[in-house]
Amino acid sequence: MKTQSTPLKEGYFQPAEWASHSACWLAWPSAANFWQENLVPAQKEFTALCKAISESESLEVLVPDDHAQKAAEKALAGTGARFHKVPFGDIWLRDTAPLFLSNAKGELATVRFRFNGWGGKYSLPYDDKVSEKIAGIAGLKTFSFPWILEGGSIEVDGEGTCLTSRQCLLNKNRNAEDQQRHKAHETLIQADGLAHKVADAQRVGHAVAHHHVAGDGGRALEVVGSARGHLVHEHFFGDAATKQHA
Repeated sequence: MKTQSTPLKEGYFQPAEWASHSACWLAWPSAANFWQENLVPAQKEFTALCKAISESESLEVLVPDDHAQKAAEKALAGTGARFHKVPFGDIWLRDTAPLFLSNAKGELATVRFRFNGWGGKYSLPYDDKVSEKIAGIAGLKTFSFPWILEGGSIEVDGEGTCLTSRQCLLNKNRNAEDQQRHKAHETLIQADGLAHKVADAQRVGHAVAHHHVAGDGGRALEVVGSARGHLVHEHFFGDAATKQHA
């Protein structure tokens, strides 16, 4: 039986969020029934965000239809944004889009996971297909895993360490802990090109918001990631007293 190729096996890894990058993928807020009276304010804020981003990198913007594209083109005129007609539910591509990877040569790839509407809390049409659509548009080498994972549920330092929360990844509404905790370890290592262990943000005292790693989690990784030789606790996998020197 042929062994599945993975990012780790092919030398790819997920860069840190604060690493320089050339493009940002976003989705134009356009669903009036979803945003209601907040649609216009949301579009104004989104436009300001895009204009700021466009000063240093290119914009790849999803629009669900022709009407939305015309509105987005008018609002983002002069930013150089490229528009892609892709249906979506929520604009939060941090969770629904694929993760972008790099290798030592600077070559890019994408890795995709299953998405189930944040554990069934907010199941919107098309969101489970967004990752595949973006990966196709990007035209890069792509990897896929059947595991359920939102991009915002992990933080990496780009040097082989990942910070996450088992309340999210191993929740019964995503990946049942009793059945998946050991598989989770290997999945994250292979998919994100990790060289070290995976830390549970709750058990090592970092911030978790709505079961995702946020705020202090990213800042903590930026500090320890640059230090090398740091300690990573393996509580995420149930090995309570295990420590690993990276």
